[in-house]
Amino acid sequence: MRSTSHYTFSLSEIVKAVTPLFTRSPELEHNKLWSQKCTKISTDTRHIDQQNCFVPLIGENFNGHEFIASAIDKGANTIIYSQKLSDTLLQKAVTKNVSLLPVTDTLLAYQYIARFYRDHLRAKVIGITGSTGKTTTRNMIVQILSMSHSVHTNTKNFNNLI
Repeated sequence: MRSTSHYTFSLSEIVKAVTPLFTRSPELEHNKLWSQKCTKISTDTRHIDQQNCFVPLIGENFNGHEFIASAIDKGANTIIYSQKLSDTLLQKAVTKNVSLLPVTDTLLAYQYIARFYRDHLRAKVIGITGSTGKTTTRNMIVQILSMSHSVHTNTKNFNNLI
């Protein structure tokens, strides 16, 4: 299977992707909005590096907003959030030149960014559904198509909205 190139998002692309979800104008005055880059979008602070965008998701047993400070400490330069941030956290973001993008729903924002990325690729998408055999079917299709096409597949099946 051939590998695909890594895509770096400009902050302006992220803003464009999530604009319908903004709760108010993003707090970007302290940044160089159009030149800032995000090398990865992540929902897990254990995988945050310099110049990453952190999207805190809210689950049944966790709230990613509790990890925003950690994401900033690890080098995230953009935070997409849906809950009120403390003054201390806002000050930390300003001090470290972190862009803050307030949205109504971080899961939807994450999905909008994924859609923006997929549209950018202009790739053909194959969806496989059913109750059994999806992984085997996916692996067979990847092997067959990779003989004559550039193919990308997910490495793990999350079976959820993400």
